[in-house]
Amino acid sequence: MGKIPNPPTAVGPPVDIEGRLAALRKEFPGWTIEASTMPFSPYRAVRDGDDKAAILGAGSYGALRRLLHEADEVVCAQALLALRTALAKRGAEALLHGVSVVTRSRTRVQRTIGARRGRFTWHDGTDLGPISDVDAVADEILQQLELKR
Repeated sequence: MGKIPNPPTAVGPPVDIEGRLAALRKEFPGWTIEASTMPFSPYRAVRDGDDKAAILGAGSYGALRRLLHEADEVVCAQALLALRTALAKRGAEALLHGVSVVTRSRTRVQRTIGARRGRFTWHDGTDLGPISDVDAVADEILQQLELKR
């Protein structure tokens, strides 16, 4: 039987952990992202909220970023469903289509709304507002589509 080789030693410049964590904080607002003292999970993200509290732990920067991305997708999908419901209650034609809401303007022009990183946006990236304020965003959409009476 052969010997198991030792893992290679790290070569290259030291990794700027705080810089990477700062980049994650900017990309994922609403999360407290920090280095953890847990040896098996040195990266941690915490989101406090009424019923939406969450703690994510990961063994690497990349793994934490993936977990944050997946959490964002779930929260945004829930927000899109709530937005579709809010638009329909206001009399707008609104259809949940995959990861977006499709609606129409007064002149029947189809418009698509998405959600990413805690914000609703038009398909072209124009910001509509935070996913935490569905009613205000629904009102804004109706106004922009000239559907508000």
